[in-house]
Amino acid sequence: MKNMSPKEIIEILNELYEDGRHKTIVDSIEELPKSEWNYDIKIHLARAYNNTSEYDMALNILMSEDTKNEKDAYWNYVVGYAYFHKWNYISALNQLFGFDLDKYSDQMKEIFTLDSLASASLTASDKGYGSASRALDGYYKYKEQSRDKANELFKSFPDDFTRKIKLYTGYSNAFDFETIYIEEGKSANQITDFGITCI
Repeated sequence: MKNMSPKEIIEILNELYEDGRHKTIVDSIEELPKSEWNYDIKIHLARAYNNTSEYDMALNILMSEDTKNEKDAYWNYVVGYAYFHKWNYISALNQLFGFDLDKYSDQMKEIFTLDSLASASLTASDKGYGSASRALDGYYKYKEQSRDKANELFKSFPDDFTRKIKLYTGYSNAFDFETIYIEEGKSANQITDFGITCI
């Protein structure tokens, strides 16, 4: 790829990407002098690192001063993809939706505690007469409280975030963040959903 125009390099990188040759993309770009690494080439490299599970390498490129571009939807997508696959869901949601879940951590902890109490009520050591009924009553009591708290929390989320979650996931007032799956390789038309799919 040496002595090629940036446009020719991008065309080759696009072909390699379509063929799923992500390691070849990494190797090819790394062979180029860094002075030839423009913004588009760096995004290709970061995406290739994501697709070879080298998320820290991708983030190092994406967060560098000359590449960081929070106004670029695709840059946010590639950053969000890396964070998601590093199991950093809070940063992924923030990057993909501009949503700071940290502000809601106390309410989230309360919901998780209620869910834990619901599960614990089913495994209580009480074995006497009517114990199954008491266990189920406890379970449903905590689950209902958890659901009510989750609905309250959901109502406090910014409208733009809840609209996107409803639009892209089909969820209404309750959803599980762990079911969000980010899919790489969306077309330009599909990228407006930032690759979010719920399974």
